[in-house]
Amino acid sequence: MRCIKKAKKLFWKKISELVKAHDWDRMAAARGWFTPKVIVRMDGGLASQMLFFAVGYAAAQKAGLPLYLDITWFKKHGTDLKGSNNRGFNLFNSFPAIREQYADRLVTKKDTSCLFLRIFSDSYNEREYTGYYPDVYANRSMYLDGYYAHVRYIADVKDDLMRLMRFDQALTGEEESLMREIHGTCSCALHIRRGDFCGTIHDVCSEKYYSRAIARMRELHPEVVFYVFTNDEEWTDAFLQKASDKINYVILRGRSESNPITDMQLMAECQHAIISNSGFSFFPSFLTYSEHKHVIMPEVWFNGELKEKSRDIFHMPGWLQLPID
Repeated sequence: MRCIKKAKKLFWKKISELVKAHDWDRMAAARGWFTPKVIVRMDGGLASQMLFFAVGYAAAQKAGLPLYLDITWFKKHGTDLKGSNNRGFNLFNSFPAIREQYADRLVTKKDTSCLFLRIFSDSYNEREYTGYYPDVYANRSMYLDGYYAHVRYIADVKDDLMRLMRFDQALTGEEESLMREIHGTCSCALHIRRGDFCGTIHDVCSEKYYSRAIARMRELHPEVVFYVFTNDEEWTDAFLQKASDKINYVILRGRSESNPITDMQLMAECQHAIISNSGFSFFPSFLTYSEHKHVIMPEVWFNGELKEKSRDIFHMPGWLQLPID
């Protein structure tokens, strides 16, 4: 079975190379066989959807073509790394500006345009998971299928993304009170991501990393108050309680990423941040980027064989990287 899949992938890769070499995609578009466009395959939780949209948006802007979002993954899958069925397409509910612009550009079932664009694009090319390949953004129609794990794919369109991905949700009375508290202190968002990350290549942020990050932030801001966002309250409680020095912190309880966009909004309002190797804490800091905001992040984004290759892939200028070991 594996050999058959490998042979099919090689076959379509060769077809793709022929198509691009002879400009058959532009010829097909000129004959009206399909409408030139960029399609990006969406999957995962909200942070992953934000990344896929951002990459697709950058590709469409550079190609001068409309962007379409393929959401067919959510019909059959919609699970996290542990197989729990808790992933729905919620990008539109989270960001009205994206919904208004792209509501009529959803791909809800596979059609001939998806097949055409997969052939015309580089979907079948072998690429390093952690590499940056500027030729991904070709001046032509394409279907983006894969995980583009590098901040350079989206850095050039950050200002546009800040407009489209505004954290402007209606808050409950309790959340508004918390927001006022965050604004009234030297606040630092501390994101401790565990859960489905544990035991995978995403299992990166150790106690040592969080301890170093907390100590470094306290050196920079002695009066700092940590607002802790986590999907593992039990582990986080035990970790913070055994800290040697008294740490001023508030754990947001009973949330466990149940309302991710609101948690991102609260993170974004904090003056500083300690992030994990997760888009869930990366995006609030990326989209509120400021030279006055101290952001501490792990020096690698993945573990195992990808560990050394993942240095700097989501590093922004001025952000402080700390070792995980």
